[in-house]
Amino acid sequence: MFSYASEDDADVLAIYSAVQTDLEGVDIWIDKAKMVGGGDLLAMIAKAIDNSEKVFLFLSEVTLQKPWVQRELKKSLMREINEGVDLIVPVMLGGFDTLPAWTEDKLWIRPSGMDRAQLVAEFKAAIEGTREFDLGAGSKHVTVTVEPMPGVPHAAAVVFSASGFAASFSCRIPTAVPIRQNMIGVGRPGESNVFGANTQMVEDRSTEREFNRSFQSPMIEPGKPITVILVFDEGVDGVGAITTA
Repeated sequence: MFSYASEDDADVLAIYSAVQTDLEGVDIWIDKAKMVGGGDLLAMIAKAIDNSEKVFLFLSEVTLQKPWVQRELKKSLMREINEGVDLIVPVMLGGFDTLPAWTEDKLWIRPSGMDRAQLVAEFKAAIEGTREFDLGAGSKHVTVTVEPMPGVPHAAAVVFSASGFAASFSCRIPTAVPIRQNMIGVGRPGESNVFGANTQMVEDRSTEREFNRSFQSPMIEPGKPITVILVFDEGVDGVGAITTA
């Protein structure tokens, strides 16, 4: 099922056309294609939510101000709670300074910058539940680079960059020597990162020679890499001290 605001018709219908055309055996419920004149509107929407394997909720600046979208969201959340299913897939059509609280444990899709094949692949993976969400090294969804810190040779920046989705962030970075200080922030080294601000850690499994943490926020998402800066004793080659990223 696609849930969206009428202001986003053009974007949503273009995505619907691509996904419905290119995915065999998938029948997406969308109001413009499935609503029957004279029918009970509330009943039809409720039935669609009850019968859907996934509810793709398209989020933009206007979406969450719409009573109909709020109604569909509440019913979808209640089904998740009552049935213990992972039903809602947020699709980000616009930027948000603060993500809605219910998205914090969701893996979501950002269509911006994707070609048709990538877009269809993301929706297919979400429908089938076959995506791999390991955010560690080697994940096909995340690239990891180790970069020097200008002017601080005994430090290194480990940059995690995602493509096509967002998720809560976790990482494991082994080191050859003890870590003396660490910072985490959104953006690349040298940008106006606010390290340590607005972070919500879920678990810390770090040791003297390994940074190993999971965060509820910040999220890792396309265009907003997460940077972990590790500082070692003076005289240590910061980049060389990272054994695996």
